[in-house]
Amino acid sequence: MMWFLNDDILRNLPTAVHEQCHANGMAYLKGGVIQNKFYLGAGKTVTVKYTNVFKSKEMASTIPENLRTFRYNTYIGGADDYLAANGLGVYGLLDEFAAYYHGTRTAVELFDYCMTFEQTPDLWFNYISSVSGDYFAYAEFRFYILKYLMYAKQNYPDIYKNIMANKEFKQVFNTIDLNYGQIIFYRFTNIDNL
Repeated sequence: MMWFLNDDILRNLPTAVHEQCHANGMAYLKGGVIQNKFYLGAGKTVTVKYTNVFKSKEMASTIPENLRTFRYNTYIGGADDYLAANGLGVYGLLDEFAAYYHGTRTAVELFDYCMTFEQTPDLWFNYISSVSGDYFAYAEFRFYILKYLMYAKQNYPDIYKNIMANKEFKQVFNTIDLNYGQIIFYRFTNIDNL
C-alpha cells in the first residue's frame, strides 16, 4: 500500500486508512455540482452535494492563539488553496473530520491485536503514538467546522443558510461527531481496558 512509509504496519495502518478515506470519497463533479461520498460505517455511504463556500483560511484570524494546535497551520492558517480543507471550505473540513475518525477507529481497534504480541516498550510507543495524534483531531476538526459555520452565519448568511439546509451534510457531521466522540469517551472512561 502506498501510504506505508516503512514496514511498521501498526504505526502506519491508521494513516493508511485515513488517506484511503480521502481517495475513496474524493470530491467529484456530477451534473455541475461538486459532491463527495462519505462512509459512515455498517455499509452505509452518504453522498453530500456541496453548496457555495468560502476558503477556510479566511476565518483563521478568528481562532484564538491558544487554540491553534499543530494542525492549525496545515488546515487553516497557512493552508494552500489546493488543500481540500481550505478550498472546499466546510466540506473539505468535513472530509478531514471523517478521515481522522476512520483512522482513529482503526488505531483503537488495533489494541486487542497489540495484546497478542510480546509486550515491549517499542510496541506500545508505536501504538500510543498512533492513537494519541488522532484522538486530538476530534476536538480540532469539530471546532473548525463549528467555527466555520459561526463565521459563515456572521459574514455569509446565504452560504450559511445553504449549508444548514444541506441534510446530508448534517447527517454526516452528526454521525461522525457521535461515533468519534464515543470512541474517545469509551477509551478515556474505560482505562482498565488499556
